[in-house]
Amino acid sequence: INAEYMGPAPVSELTEAHDPGPGRKTVAAFNADFFDIDETAAPLGPGVEKGKPDHSPAPGNSEALGIGPDAAGRVLDLYFEGKLTLPSGEEQLDGYNAANVPEDGVALYN
Repeated sequence: INAEYMGPAPVSELTEAHDPGPGRKTVAAFNADFFDIDETAAPLGPGVEKGKPDHSPAPGNSEALGIGPDAAGRVLDLYFEGKLTLPSGEEQLDGYNAANVPEDGVALYN
């Protein structure tokens, strides 16, 4: 038995079911996030997959559930901090694939 992050490939893509792939089956799944259903469909909480950020949380949504390499669950408070290097200099990065970005903020989407 293992746990894995089942977020959609594009952060804003709505999905109704997860296909675990050939020879695998989903025994249990849970949704531990809220989504920006009216605008972007993106999750509001933080997302991390295989130790790398998938998306930053919307302001005020830092709580997350984590499953570590030892399969132990943990409740986490995750925050995002980043810098973007532009030809004109460095800018504070306020979001990464984020549902909501502060007014006048800068976000990076991939």
